[in-house]
Amino acid sequence: MTRNADNNTINHSFAAIAMLVLVVCTQVSALDRVQLKSVASSDDNLVQLREIAWLTGDTAEKLGGSIVIQLRENQTDARISLDTVRDHLSNMGVNWGRFNLSGATQCQVSIASAQVAKQAPATAVVTNPQQLIQVTDAITINEHVHRFLLNHTGLSDQELVIKYSKADEAELAQAALTDRFEIEVIGTAKLGQIPMIIRRWRGNAMAGELRVTAHVAQKTLAAVVVENVRRGQSFGPADVQVQEVLIDSERTPVRKLRDVVGHVAARNVRKNQVLFDDDVQLPVMVNRGEQITVRCLVGSMVIRTTARAMSDAALGELVELQNQRSREAFMARVVGPRQAVLENGSTQVSLAGGQR
Repeated sequence: MTRNADNNTINHSFAAIAMLVLVVCTQVSALDRVQLKSVASSDDNLVQLREIAWLTGDTAEKLGGSIVIQLRENQTDARISLDTVRDHLSNMGVNWGRFNLSGATQCQVSIASAQVAKQAPATAVVTNPQQLIQVTDAITINEHVHRFLLNHTGLSDQELVIKYSKADEAELAQAALTDRFEIEVIGTAKLGQIPMIIRRWRGNAMAGELRVTAHVAQKTLAAVVVENVRRGQSFGPADVQVQEVLIDSERTPVRKLRDVVGHVAARNVRKNQVLFDDDVQLPVMVNRGEQITVRCLVGSMVIRTTARAMSDAALGELVELQNQRSREAFMARVVGPRQAVLENGSTQVSLAGGQR
């Protein structure tokens, strides 16, 4: 019995140890990870964390643009130890209970080009902050601008598509952890080319200014023409499809087939072109110069007369008409081919004349 009891105790101990190892492994796998490389290169003398280490996890990725060391002028390489990286991350305020640092004991980093690294502008060098970093913090200027444009355009994160030139991308990649930013849009555009002035504030003083241009588009569903359509041609169900497109114009796209089919093209439209509201119109029911029938609704009576159309008009539109007897002009609403109605209560009923 004693031997069996000892065996049971040993088995329970192994099970407990295995469970503990499993829990620890699970926790480790969920940590943000920074794994130091043995050899790396940097684009310039500002060596970023992402250039010397492999990063895993949201917080680690956000810290990727932080500056670990700055090489001296004319210095083309350096050795960065694991301890240096650990000190850097501690200064950044990482929670070591949720962070894992591993990899090579030191990294040999050199500037990618053989040229002497040039001195970066004063606004590009940002002292690494000594504060706690939240996952939602904006690590680069680009993130500040992205949030600003979400508010400026009123679009969702899924709808907003932003592109920059390579030069502007480099400017916006600067670290932005300790400073405040004032963003001013030049003009009123919300889509297309949006020039901006970005002012960096450090304490109570302005520390620098950037000028960038964002090309902003909206990802949305819109009606797209399948084949070329001529002006005045009627749209059929086979002429258009609803597709996901990028809109960089503030014109309103047609989003539903029912707003196209049965309408006519207001201008020539080419294949694969997105349709906007002003590209389509209702078919013309009344042509200028035509004699049309006009009905005047007066109380319980309907008075019918004829008049000459002074302009073209589509279904539901108001058209200017002329009484052929008195030559007086009046307005009526088109209700069908060569048909219009003066609505009950109109002050122009007497101008139309007519018979019951």
